[in-house]
Amino acid sequence: MSEKARLRNEALNIRDSFSTEKILEISREIKSRFLKLEIVEESQRFLLYHSFGKEINTHELIDELEERGKEVYLPYIIKEEKLLGIGRYSKDELDSGVFGIKEPARKEDIPVNWMDIIVVPGLLFAKNGYRIGYGGGYYDQLIKNIEDRIITIGFCFEGFLRDSLPIDEFDVPVKMIITEHRVLKIGGGED
Repeated sequence: MSEKARLRNEALNIRDSFSTEKILEISREIKSRFLKLEIVEESQRFLLYHSFGKEINTHELIDELEERGKEVYLPYIIKEEKLLGIGRYSKDELDSGVFGIKEPARKEDIPVNWMDIIVVPGLLFAKNGYRIGYGGGYYDQLIKNIEDRIITIGFCFEGFLRDSLPIDEFDVPVKMIITEHRVLKIGGGED
């Protein structure tokens, strides 16, 4: 078993022990820190993930961004190509996609460079922005060639933030990490 796989399994086992209440409480703290960021106020188009299982919950955040007049987009898996597509979020038009994750019913082909902020899911994050996700490599593929102006953000349980993680050549770091305790700007300190 690779070091990444070992760390992934260890983190999943720990996360599985979290109560729904604990996850919602932490998720609300992260949401609050996210919504206070100046870049969020200045941005219009957000690519988020529709949280699943015991991930940091994004459902309330999606609703709140829409209430603020922001455009919210979700990814969908193009299984044959092992890629992510992007479609506009609509609460009433969601399908159950691969792994049971909710995705847009309309499979639009919106370019990733149309986004202002991309929230990248992950299980573990390192303070240099690298992450361990679920092993598919979908997000690394999606964000590897994005424009510099696009802000990539990882939501992370504070206890799952590490000083470093094993890195593969295809891994792409995020520019910011938000936990329930802090906002970490990669290469730029904390807020």
